Amino acid sequence: MTTLDSIKVQVPLDCIHSLPVSRVSKTQKDVSDPSTIKTYNHYLDRQKLKSKGIHGLNGAMQDTDKPFLIIEASAKALKDDYLKGISLNTIEQFRDTIEANTGIGIDLDLWLSHPEAILLTADHCQNPPLQAFGCNTFQDLTKAFYSLQLHSKYTRKMHKVGKTSTGIVFDSDHKDEKHRLTVYDKYTELTKEQKDFLSTLKAPNKMLEQAQLTARIESNLVKRKSVRKRFEIIESTIGEVLKAEGNPNVHLIEKMITGRQ
Repeated sequence: MTTLDSIKVQVPLDCIHSLPVSRVSKTQKDVSDPSTIKTYNHYLDRQKLKSKGIHGLNGAMQDTDKPFLIIEASAKALKDDYLKGISLNTIEQFRDTIEANTGIGIDLDLWLSHPEAILLTADHCQNPPLQAFGCNTFQDLTKAFYSLQLHSKYTRKMHKVGKTSTGIVFDSDHKDEKHRLTVYDKYTELTKEQKDFLSTLKAPNKMLEQAQLTARIESNLVKRKSVRKRFEIIESTIGEVLKAEGNPNVHLIEKMITGRQ
């Protein structure tokens, strides 16, 4: 099943049954045509939400010339279900969190079937148990991944939280699309960098116990063609992605390594 963390996604206006009265309108130059001034309506105050203990809702913006909102969010909006990621099993909960905290009401069935509900960017994430790799500790897993033989276009470096090494980042010099895969210790990230988020949960210790037994494997999809290719789908809509059978993380690993490892 597809599981996502950070996403940037279109929500067509005909999927939206309510919008908050409060908004901030801003004007700025069009990136593609600096001679044109565009107006954007912003429906979400990220810092205000975080001050209330709401994490994972990062932006809700509309170009007034376009018939859709752009929502930027992450699986932290799922609170205690954060490690499950945004999936078909959690998308209703994700939608409900958006509506409860922003006033943006989304018809979920219509959104998941809409041809213009484009997933613009996403972080594909998985949390496989360490034992699936025959490892008892995350250090063992790091050594196993570090021993992989890579094609010349790919490099690796240690993933760090502060000064602590917590995994590996695989990267490349591909110019047409991002080839980046990170394997890291989610437990360390949560305890060292996400204390504010943990403090908002009902059962933070339960999440930490789950994180200790798994590895976080994550790849970044920053172009629509990458979404289509790596998920093995025809259209890069949120509905098609969540139903996809393709696995972007496996896709990148197979691209990176030489031979049959």
